[in-house]
Amino acid sequence: NHVIDSGTYPLQPWWPRWIGGDWGFKHSFAFYWACQAPNGQIIVYRELTGNETSSRELGSLIARASFKDLEGLARQGIDPKMTLYLSPDAFGKRDDELTIAENFVKGVEKVIGPDSAHFPDQWYSISRNENPSWEGHYFTDYKIQRKFGLAIRKAQTSRVLGWQYCRDLMRWKQILVADPTTYDNEYALSLLRDDPHRFVLYRDSFEARKPEVLPKLLIYGDSCPKLVAAIPTAVYKEETEDVLKTDQPEDDYLDGFRY
Repeated sequence: NHVIDSGTYPLQPWWPRWIGGDWGFKHSFAFYWACQAPNGQIIVYRELTGNETSSRELGSLIARASFKDLEGLARQGIDPKMTLYLSPDAFGKRDDELTIAENFVKGVEKVIGPDSAHFPDQWYSISRNENPSWEGHYFTDYKIQRKFGLAIRKAQTSRVLGWQYCRDLMRWKQILVADPTTYDNEYALSLLRDDPHRFVLYRDSFEARKPEVLPKLLIYGDSCPKLVAAIPTAVYKEETEDVLKTDQPEDDYLDGFRY
């Protein structure tokens, strides 16, 4: 029900876009491009999977795949920048003298040019170390951030919260709205006296709301066949409220999608 053909839902170049992915060498790598429509729907429209590819080469592949997206933003007069959420282990593990994430940057720069990728969160670590020059670094970084290319950030690692969010994106049922006939005027007045903030929350919960646009998540089946095949293989692990980890390639596709 969430799978559509790319031709049925054309994406506009100015809609916000981002990339998330799980890096691997022996294990599969999996990266997904997403776009958010004005009605709130998220469309996953491109996947890149494989293995035994260096992080620098993979950075170049991602840059090439993103080039038309960035160009579309630039044509609309919007800062041509997309955020890439990368699995956090890539910021610690090293291919050679550089981390995997740093090699990603080198690969992106090979395709798009110098300063076309950066780490926007880097200045936070500098400020925490109380380096007196951190403010200057921040403003330099801000100028780079506005250039054509990719901003690379750590993806969120909480598996349970991540899957809960994905599950909500796939929801079909509308969230129930309170029945107006059950509104308790006496209770509302007591809240108004004792806690005006809670009164506002109580009152607003009974107001009519527009129906949500559901599902919140759509996937281009012709562009993301491995993700479409992987999602039904996810097994709910009741004792941990997590998705069961496996050694199958589908596990890597699912992690990339969640990031």
